Amino acid sequence: MASLSAYLSRSLLVVATLSVVVLAQKPDVIKPDVIKPDVTKPDIKPGKANVTQALGGKQQRPASEAALFRAFAKIKGLSAEYTEEKFLSLLAVPLKSKGQLHFMQPGYLSRIVLAPEKSKLTITDAELRMKGKDKEEVIDLRQSDRVRLFVTSLIQVFQGNQKALKKHYRIRYTPKAADAHAWQLELKPLNKPLTQILKRLVLFGRDKTVTRIELHEPNGDRTITKIVKVDPKRVFTGAEKKDLFGVVDKPKKAKVDAGK
Repeated sequence: MASLSAYLSRSLLVVATLSVVVLAQKPDVIKPDVIKPDVTKPDIKPGKANVTQALGGKQQRPASEAALFRAFAKIKGLSAEYTEEKFLSLLAVPLKSKGQLHFMQPGYLSRIVLAPEKSKLTITDAELRMKGKDKEEVIDLRQSDRVRLFVTSLIQVFQGNQKALKKHYRIRYTPKAADAHAWQLELKPLNKPLTQILKRLVLFGRDKTVTRIELHEPNGDRTITKIVKVDPKRVFTGAEKKDLFGVVDKPKKAKVDAGK
């Protein structure tokens, strides 16, 4: 169960990552912010999206929480590369990893870890598949209420389903008053079992891109993910759908000539 919780907490970060990088206007390399030791209480007041214009020019960020989630919902397919650091209380240095992320509507997610050890996590509408070096574990989401609730929340973040998310999270979108380009989004789970896995998830962004994502666990550990490259208009071939998500396209029915 411990390994499952680790997979789940990381999968939450993956979906959050994908959810926000879709805001990028074109494939690009995103320069990450300098990682700070921890996240404290926001030093900015929510609801001030249009109060102060920064010297940098016209505001381009989403003007409200609803606008941010509308942007999430526009995604059809996406691929990205990421680097990640996990800070554990028992270790002096963070654990580092890197890999690829892929998402396809209506709710397929693939997270491929390339280093330090290869592994793959895949979420479909019916199951959660976790494949490591020597074994693969498959969880039927229809048979596990605990896992289904968590995974459903993940997909709702990515799909921009603000209404459904509010049933399980306290959501706070905070535009920075002193900088018309900067914003942050915080999600805090309201009830168990989510509160047993996640303390809070904080997304930091500028304009229509995300610069940093932090996941904080109840035990004090935290994970920081940086987006290296993103293609927000990804179209997957039939072979890629099968390889990444285990999805096989249904053969198209041949049209019947009515004159015959």
